[in-house]
Amino acid sequence: MTRSEKISVTILMTSAAALLAAGSFFDLDIAKTVHMGNHPLAVFFAVVGVFCFDGSFIFFIGALLRKLFLSLKKRSGKVLVAIICTYLAVSTSTIGATALFAESCLAFLFDDPPKTLPELILWGLLLFFPLGIAGYFANGKNSSKEDIRILVSILISITAAFFFSWFIKHLAMRPRPRVILRDLEGLEFYPWYLFRKPSADLIARLDLSSDDVSSYFSAHAMQSAMNMIFFPALPSVIKRLKGQEVKLFIFASVLCVLISFSRMVMGQHFLSDVATGVMVGLIFTILFNRIVYRDYRRFA
Repeated sequence: MTRSEKISVTILMTSAAALLAAGSFFDLDIAKTVHMGNHPLAVFFAVVGVFCFDGSFIFFIGALLRKLFLSLKKRSGKVLVAIICTYLAVSTSTIGATALFAESCLAFLFDDPPKTLPELILWGLLLFFPLGIAGYFANGKNSSKEDIRILVSILISITAAFFFSWFIKHLAMRPRPRVILRDLEGLEFYPWYLFRKPSADLIARLDLSSDDVSSYFSAHAMQSAMNMIFFPALPSVIKRLKGQEVKLFIFASVLCVLISFSRMVMGQHFLSDVATGVMVGLIFTILFNRIVYRDYRRFA
């Protein structure tokens, strides 16, 4: 990495490790102090976080489709990649809409938020799918094997991160701060390292949803840290951004802090959840830069 990028990653990783240590002892006290409910600014950054992660996937799918169209000669090959990319874009749009209208994001705005698959597909097509179209046209006529390799690697990284966070959340089943602070009978706070998940009977008795017990770790924080992969990769699609990689990297670093803190303000995550998420996202970012980029003048 360049010197500026190394400094950004070092500061964030060191800070996240220190905050994880602090959260191990003071999670509940900090949650009580910073919790402000659905504060407009916090909600805004939560929404930004969803669009940065799921939206990036869809945008890069559109760009990848354009690059493949330019490089493939056979019509059958173009039809196949069009079908695959469209399926990935639609399914990811649906996942993005699901995250957007979840109880941990915008559900509070609706008496009856979208929940059924047809509703989520429709909202996904309206809100997220256009980003794929934007990626397709933003790419222009730029195509190279190196660009295609990088975009495919980004999509694989996003997919791996998504399933890893999903697995840990379902393994830990830690109640969110907004649930703990309601002082529900039988539901106790426990530190992140105990993995003392509530029983199925207790969850049913308290009428808790799966989202209510998805606190550890913060996928928003992980995803916001991975913006340090997505943003510097934009010049491979939008050529006029060439040479702005460092600025994009630093902007992503700042956005990571804002998005992560917003999750605590909304009562969706404890400090340790956010700190762990940032650390996981940074690990994905470091591994991506080490493994994928062959141009070690930027990523060494």
